Amino acid sequence: MIEPHGKKQYFAYLPEMVGYVETFYVEKDLVILRANDIHFGEDAIFVFKVQHLMLIEGVLGGHVPRDIAQLMTNNLSSIVDMCKDFQTIGGEKYLMENIRGNIKQYLEFAREARFESESLNSKVQPPIQ
Repeated sequence: MIEPHGKKQYFAYLPEMVGYVETFYVEKDLVILRANDIHFGEDAIFVFKVQHLMLIEGVLGGHVPRDIAQLMTNNLSSIVDMCKDFQTIGGEKYLMENIRGNIKQYLEFAREARFESESLNSKVQPPIQ
């Protein structure tokens, strides 16, 4: 369900979903996976961390699932590439902070673009009789 909030629209997730996402802790998840003999390489762990960030920012920010999925499938590599230089400057923590900022910007841009598109479509389409 999409709820209007000023000019922006926020997706209303079930409280159980929000509660679940609020419990995400990457390092704990990796420990559980290793305990079950599931091991990832360095690059896969990095992607796992970034995907957790995307879900957290997307769900807690009230973004529609389609925008979150679009970011994960089409724009992940460009966001990571844009921020990769920050890892050499300030380490992984600094890199992840910059990726988080870029994720938020992308999701806000997607929300605004969708809102504008939906507004235009509602003005163009004649009422159903």
